[in-house]
Amino acid sequence: MEEKSIKISVIIPMFNTDEYVQETIESLLAQTFQDFELILVDDASTDKTYEIASFFASRHNQIVLYKQEKNKGVSAARNIGLELARGKYIFFVDSDDTLPEETLEKMYLAAINNHADIVTGIYERFDKKNSVISNFFNIYPELKIEGTINLYECPGILYSVYSCGKLFKREVILQAKFLEVINYGEDHIFTIEAFLKAHHIYNLASTVYNYRIRDGETESLSQSVYKDPVNNLEYLLEILRIIEKMLVKYVSEPQLRAKLFSIYLSRVLHWNIWTALSHGLLSMNMSTRFKVLSLYISWFDGLTPEVYEANLSDFNVINYKIDRVKSVLDTQTIELCDRLLYK
Repeated sequence: MEEKSIKISVIIPMFNTDEYVQETIESLLAQTFQDFELILVDDASTDKTYEIASFFASRHNQIVLYKQEKNKGVSAARNIGLELARGKYIFFVDSDDTLPEETLEKMYLAAINNHADIVTGIYERFDKKNSVISNFFNIYPELKIEGTINLYECPGILYSVYSCGKLFKREVILQAKFLEVINYGEDHIFTIEAFLKAHHIYNLASTVYNYRIRDGETESLSQSVYKDPVNNLEYLLEILRIIEKMLVKYVSEPQLRAKLFSIYLSRVLHWNIWTALSHGLLSMNMSTRFKVLSLYISWFDGLTPEVYEANLSDFNVINYKIDRVKSVLDTQTIELCDRLLYK
């Protein structure tokens, strides 16, 4: 495929998803819009993921297949994809998710017709039993309305911080990289910076991405918080620090900056931090319980009064949930809970 003809580069990082990756690739090959290259980056899979990808690459010349000899994580794999990409627009997909067949066509036309730097749309979460739209579209129903939006007038878009399922104009993310030292929530930083740099964001009112909720032992990276709550909470707290500094860089007006951070913090508290906290506190490992709560309290104690007041209702909800699980905890962790709850 000649470089001048490539409209979209679709980047799929892969690691041990042989149960799903065929369905993912087939959903791309079935797109009504075919003027794209499909970049598959295998992150040293130990199952048959690479073999499945090789089968498709040998039969479809629009597929570019790259194999990393050592496992470096999803951020490194996406960065390799960005280096290989030649398209005018970039689109990320995870190797266990799927796309409705008109996704690329709708998003590309929206980008061209509306001079958009980023095009986004509705996400559906699915498992073996059913499919529902992600809940943040109900929290911010304006995200279900088609049209041009921006971060300042529609800050609810900060709930949609996934890099997958968005069409990025190449120029907007030309200098961007995924932080390879962060292995959970890594796309928050990438996506929010793109939002801040974009002049025009266009939102579609249709479903553009199907996010798979895996069952059993084959959990996705985003579900790994259940198994590694301490490290993932550390990643989340570092992400918050980075985003706070990023907003200082891009948003000059203090009140607007505080509003944007408050909305993002609310999202992270309820969707990410509480997930890490709850699974850490309910771990059978008492050391994990103590570590995860100690991390949270140390961060909480360092908050400025302005941040605390802006998100007081969110912190009250988190504290209420901690109080609800306190009775099943060990004595040492209960003492920590009381330190947080009865300040």
